[in-house]
Amino acid sequence: RNRGGGAAVPLTLHTGSGSVTESVPGLGRSLRVRGAGFWQVHRDAAALLTDAVRSAVGEPGDGQVLDLYSGAGLLGIALAEDGHRVLGIEGSAEAVEDARANAHGLDARFTAGRVEAAALVADARVAVLDPPRAGAGAAVVDALTASAVERIVHVACDGATLARDLRRLADGGFRIDSVLAHDLFPLTGHLEFVAVLSR
Repeated sequence: RNRGGGAAVPLTLHTGSGSVTESVPGLGRSLRVRGAGFWQVHRDAAALLTDAVRSAVGEPGDGQVLDLYSGAGLLGIALAEDGHRVLGIEGSAEAVEDARANAHGLDARFTAGRVEAAALVADARVAVLDPPRAGAGAAVVDALTASAVERIVHVACDGATLARDLRRLADGGFRIDSVLAHDLFPLTGHLEFVAVLSR
């Protein structure tokens, strides 16, 4: 902000250690997200991505669904509401606390830890991952290809790192079934992707 033509003074819109409550159409509960946590920028993004992931994962079955990079639990909680048994893994202990509170009463467990270690859970049949812009990377992709996971739903906000992850997953034995791009960053060149892969 510039006051009276002098030097620009930064204007802080939001900061702090508080939390907000987010409501998502189609979700049976509101979600608590800490001020320092992650949430989608576009107001319709959470519902759109939740619907896309639910559709890609399909009906509940045997085995767990992994929610990798689970954040405050949005995608895993949606799947648990559909009857899936969910294990969420997230590097941020604060986000895990939010996810645990948000998932109260559901068959969903959230834990803080390294995502590549969680990908080796013996009875996991589906992995949903929503990594940061840097993508999942070699260690996580290699853990998934070495696991018993049969289907992967990869949510990504960067096309280049998604392409890198998909190439490695394909080399590891997965087939790319679909990739959809969503314009959730208006007036920018960025897109949000949902890719579905199977063995």
